[in-house]
Amino acid sequence: EVKIEQAEIVYHPAGRNTSRLFRIEQFTANSAGLDQALQIDLQASYESLPLRLKGQVGSLSEWLASVPYAVSLNLEMGQATGAIEGHIGNTADMTDIEARFQLEADSLADFSEYFDRTLPPQGPLTIAGDLTAGPARLEVTSLKSRLGPTHLAGRFTVDLSGGRPALAARLHSKRLDLTPYQSDKPLDKQKDERIFSSKKLNLARLHQYTADIQLEAASVTTNDLYFEDLNLKLQSHEGQWRLHSRGRLADGTLDADLTIQPHENSAAVNIRTDIKQLLPEKLPALQPDPMIRGGRTDIHLSGQGQGDSAATIASGFNGKLLVTIGKGKLMNSMTSIAGADILFSTFQLLNPLSERDEFSRLKCGVLNFDIQDGIASARNGIALQTAKVNVLGSGVVDLATEAIDFRAKPRARQGLGINLAQLGDSVHIGGTLANPQPQTDVSGALRTAGTVGAAVATGGLSLIAQGVFSRAFSTDAPCGAALGKAKPNNDEDRNTLEKAGDAAKALFNGVFGQ
Repeated sequence: EVKIEQAEIVYHPAGRNTSRLFRIEQFTANSAGLDQALQIDLQASYESLPLRLKGQVGSLSEWLASVPYAVSLNLEMGQATGAIEGHIGNTADMTDIEARFQLEADSLADFSEYFDRTLPPQGPLTIAGDLTAGPARLEVTSLKSRLGPTHLAGRFTVDLSGGRPALAARLHSKRLDLTPYQSDKPLDKQKDERIFSSKKLNLARLHQYTADIQLEAASVTTNDLYFEDLNLKLQSHEGQWRLHSRGRLADGTLDADLTIQPHENSAAVNIRTDIKQLLPEKLPALQPDPMIRGGRTDIHLSGQGQGDSAATIASGFNGKLLVTIGKGKLMNSMTSIAGADILFSTFQLLNPLSERDEFSRLKCGVLNFDIQDGIASARNGIALQTAKVNVLGSGVVDLATEAIDFRAKPRARQGLGINLAQLGDSVHIGGTLANPQPQTDVSGALRTAGTVGAAVATGGLSLIAQGVFSRAFSTDAPCGAALGKAKPNNDEDRNTLEKAGDAAKALFNGVFGQ
């Protein structure tokens, strides 16, 4: 028999000034003899959280002989309960472990004390599975877990026997709801709000691990997105990591690849995302009052960048962004713009009749950006067509500062009783990616994005001031013009356009380099 009463163990985590207290109120272990099972009873606490461990294990003779050693224990941690039952094949080196485990709790918040952080009050929680362990290897099979509406099952293995820790998993889920574990802070109109975080990602540390993980989920919900039939594959090979995603996104299809090549202090990132026929009103980010009804949307994003945070990767990104949107209703309530997706709020802001009509019948919209060294520019690549108006323009986004500067020329469609005076001379959008705003100050382009704004205002946007838009492109095809499909109407207009384009190209080369 062994008995311990009123003992304290103080643990000092490395690198921290605070310590953690494990208090044993009472511990007893006893048996009727060396060949009899050992009864265990522990009453303790971790910080302020009470613990109780009770059950029986094999005899002392079995332990010393390193023969299969039975374990049957029940655990109470505050309001949570757990149990483990199985055996240890070799007690000498604690290998050949096989056991069935389960854990139940009313809420995830019950474990906040263990993780030294406030966990969301989500529940109930249930976890069960079969565990096997050997030298430097642990495997869990027949895993079944549920946390509130979220479900996850499958198997995973952690292997520490090689030069680098390796994780392999095959998981599937009926539903994954990640919203309770994300920040619910909405994007507001604060000037310092950012889309691309400057938080260090420690991507260089990926060199230290290997992985082969597959997840199939019938549905996945985040604060901004909703997926169905999602298939994720995360694999590493010779230090390079690749994430492939395929499934349905907001009633459309998703096919995307992300590769990461870690370097000493950063990582090279290559991305390709193709989304087809997405329905914007199905995006949680645009709820509860979607600014677009209908309007099936295609999105293509591809390119490369390098850095140690999302902000540094974006600031030097090179690639392409193309967004095309089809027929639908463009709701004209300006209240839904703050915090909304920049892609869709841009179309709303481009509409010069947004304050006049309740909604506009959308024919098409285009955002066609080339991205070089963190500068996304659209020369004649921004277009909107509604039943009453055509809009064609240019713009720039400085991904380092997140400042935006779009200017476009609206033109009334013939026979609708709308004139240019009603539309205004131009549409100007400024602000930032997180907070796009309509602008009335024409000179804002020069102040918002510095030399970038100057390049656009003097280069691509000079086409507006020259009136070339209205003559060079068919007024019935602004989206075609933004996609580079519309043709100038005559040789004179073509020459004018080419001269303006040459001047803009020369200026862009002067500002950004060849």
